[in-house]
Amino acid sequence: MYGIKALATCMLLLPLMACGRQEQEPAATAQPSLEQGAADVAGAPVEARTVLRNQDGQEVGEAIITQNGEGVVVAINARNLPPGERGLHIHEIGQCDPPAHQGAGSHFNPEARAQHGLDSPEGGHAGDMRNVEVRSDGTVQATLPNDQVTLRPGVPNSLLDADGSTVILHENRDDHTPDAVTGARIACGVITAS
Repeated sequence: MYGIKALATCMLLLPLMACGRQEQEPAATAQPSLEQGAADVAGAPVEARTVLRNQDGQEVGEAIITQNGEGVVVAINARNLPPGERGLHIHEIGQCDPPAHQGAGSHFNPEARAQHGLDSPEGGHAGDMRNVEVRSDGTVQATLPNDQVTLRPGVPNSLLDADGSTVILHENRDDHTPDAVTGARIACGVITAS
């Protein structure tokens, strides 16, 4: 009699135990895909830096670019600049040649969008950024996001592509329209992986 009750109890518990194992199996099989996703970005630098130089080639500050999800955050810390609102862009070539910094090329624009400007109806260039405010003492500290670019290598919107890229501070504010005139490039820095 005792043997029949024990057998019946086992038969009732056996399906429950099997269900418990089935619930754990998907979690175990999902783990490798998470590890694979982490491995895909493991080789990407988390941070890049640039030394900002004015039109005379003198160091006036730095920018730190940090990977943040799919985009980046650009932190500017600079001094000895003319006060006022200034346009800030990422340019397409990693070259700063004072006084004009023309070697930096145009705005970083891997999608070849026709119009500049964050407020452009067609969407602006990937290197378009919000303006920064230089204080009356000539210093600026600002942190700006950009979800159009990345530090990850091997993708079209990487700031660390074959010819590099630069951070440029302009003499005028950017009105973020296709017709914006931001003027001279008053500070430039080549972006390099940390």
